Amino acid sequence: MKRHFLIGIGLAVATAGSLHAQEPVVSVNGDVLTQQQFDQALDQRTQGRSGQLPDAQKRQFLQQLVDLQLLAQMAEGRGIADDPAVQAELANTRRAVLARGLIERISEEQVSDEEIQAAYDEQYAEQSGGEEFKARHILVEEESTAESLIAELDDGADFAALAQEHSTGPTGERGGDLGWFNPEQMVPAFSEAVAALEPGRYSSEPVETQFGWHVIQLEDVRKAEPPKLEEVRGELEQRIAQRKIQQMVQERRESAEIDYQADWANE
Repeated sequence: MKRHFLIGIGLAVATAGSLHAQEPVVSVNGDVLTQQQFDQALDQRTQGRSGQLPDAQKRQFLQQLVDLQLLAQMAEGRGIADDPAVQAELANTRRAVLARGLIERISEEQVSDEEIQAAYDEQYAEQSGGEEFKARHILVEEESTAESLIAELDDGADFAALAQEHSTGPTGERGGDLGWFNPEQMVPAFSEAVAALEPGRYSSEPVETQFGWHVIQLEDVRKAEPPKLEEVRGELEQRIAQRKIQQMVQERRESAEIDYQADWANE
C-alpha cells in the first residue's frame, strides 16, 4: 500500500511539472516541486478540501512530499525505477491518469439545451399519461397463511396492523406501505393484481410471485408525472457526456490498429 501511494504521488509530481510552468514551492536536490504539483497532491489527499486547511497543516503535508521526493531519489539511485514491476505500475497509473483527464474535460464541455431536451424526452416520455399506485401488502411464505389473513380482513381487521404482525417483507414494520410506484417497478403478477383493484379494496385471493404470497391493498391511484427538466438536468448532462465518451472510444477503436499478440487474448 505504501509503495502504491509513493508511486501515485511521485507520478503526480513528475507529470504535473512538465505540463504547467508554475512558481516553485520547494527544491529537493535540484528537483523542483511546483505550486501546481503541490495543489494536486493536496487535493488528492484531502478529496478536494485543500482550501479549508490552515497553513500549518499545509506545511506539514509539504514536509511529507519532501520526504517522498527524497525516497524517490534514493529509489532512482538504487535502480528501482528500472524494475519491470515498477515500470508496469507507473505505465498503468499514467494511462489511468491521462484517460481520467480526458473524460473530465469532455464531461466539462458545454452540453446544448437541445441535447438535454432530447435526452429528457427520450427518458421520461413514457411516464407521461401513465398511472402510479399507492398500496400496501403483506408478504408471507404460505398460501394458506395469506388466505387466513384475507379472512381476518373480511372480518374487519386492520390491514396495516396485520402487515406489522405477519409480513416477512421489509415493509412489514411500516404496515406494508409501499408508497407510490409505477407498474414497471414491480414484478408483473404484482402489478397486474394492483391494477385490477379499486382504491380502498384489497385482493380477495392471494397473489403469488417469486418472493412468496401477497395480500395487497390499493390505497390510491394518480396520473404519473415525470420530474421537471431542471430537477434532472445534472443527471442528463452526465449521461450525455458518458454517451459521447463511449461513442468517441468506439470510433477510435474502429480506426485504431489493435494487434492482440498474447495467445489468450485472441478468441
